Amino acid sequence: MESGCLRVRTLGQLSLEWAGNRITDGENRSKKVWLLLACLIDSRGRPVTAEELTRILWEAEPCRSTNPPNALKAILHRARASLDLLEPDLGHRLILRQKEGYAWNTQIPLEVDTEEFLRLCRRGELAGAAEERLNSWASALSGYRGRYLPKLSDVPWAAGRAEGLHRRYLHILRLTLPLLAEAGRWAELVRLGQTALKLEPWDEVLCRQVMEALLWLEDPQGAAAVYETLRDGQEHPPDDLPAEDLRALYQEALRRLDPQSLPLEAIHERLREPEGPGGALLCSYDLFRAIYHSMARLLRRNGGTVHLAVISLTSTGGKPLSKRSLDRAAANLMEVLRVNLRRGDSAAQCTSSQFLVLLPQADYGNSRKVCTRIRRAFEQAYPHSPAQLHASVEPLS
Repeated sequence: MESGCLRVRTLGQLSLEWAGNRITDGENRSKKVWLLLACLIDSRGRPVTAEELTRILWEAEPCRSTNPPNALKAILHRARASLDLLEPDLGHRLILRQKEGYAWNTQIPLEVDTEEFLRLCRRGELAGAAEERLNSWASALSGYRGRYLPKLSDVPWAAGRAEGLHRRYLHILRLTLPLLAEAGRWAELVRLGQTALKLEPWDEVLCRQVMEALLWLEDPQGAAAVYETLRDGQEHPPDDLPAEDLRALYQEALRRLDPQSLPLEAIHERLREPEGPGGALLCSYDLFRAIYHSMARLLRRNGGTVHLAVISLTSTGGKPLSKRSLDRAAANLMEVLRVNLRRGDSAAQCTSSQFLVLLPQADYGNSRKVCTRIRRAFEQAYPHSPAQLHASVEPLS
């Protein structure tokens, strides 16, 4: 019995849904079965010859069978059996044997997400009204839930289509996000932008757009998290840190989380060496500044690597901590720093919510690992603390 419409998802995952039943490529089925189904669906409206199917199925690797036609028939049998899980005998009704080869039955209604994505993109491009264009593109982007057939990315046939679709997606995304900002549709911009960041995690322009929208929505904690994901997701060398405008947005987010926090530029200014000789030892803030001057002089003379880590305490709930909670969290953090830093490192409290750490002979990647270790140690030692840590690392200037 025919019922409803077959819905096919190819973006982010390959799945087929019919009358409430669903099969996906996450299940234990042959990759070539899914490739065959995707190829026939993509080519529906025309028969695909056995030779063409054989070429596509074994394009990435030679066919090991001594009888390729029989190997193709075996895969066709398994593909039909998979479709029968949606409804008995559905496989034979969908995959038809014709004189010219094999064809997908176009008499059974079918919806494919990639076709809907492209239709909405074209509708937006042809729209006369700005609102219709924006709504069409936003709907198209909402339907793009990942790259085309990701589990078949090593297959040339699928990889070529995936690349073209992804370029189309990025083009529409770059046109749409500024329009959403102009319209003040910040929540929608954040939703689409955060989905895009999962696909393009190192796109700094996209990161900035999402951070700006989150700040408009009074979500500084979310904006800080976007920056930290970008910054910590790969081992940036010191000369390849996130752009200055992103760092400024991050500092603004931290300032809103804690109005007493200082931007890195102000911290550097406070630590700038005055005229005359530097001072002496141990870790009050003044002593830390003297150590900082000593390290800077040593670097000017001998070179080497020293990094400055700025660790900030903020509320987990987005509101400023009470003085009592902040004082307790600061004392706890100082103990965590004492236990988890090397004997040659130096730490000092800069403001009520900020701590500075000098990490000599540690490159950027290792310095980030030290900050991660401190954050995890704090969370493990004080799991119920109302405070959380944010850390920034920069080379000593």
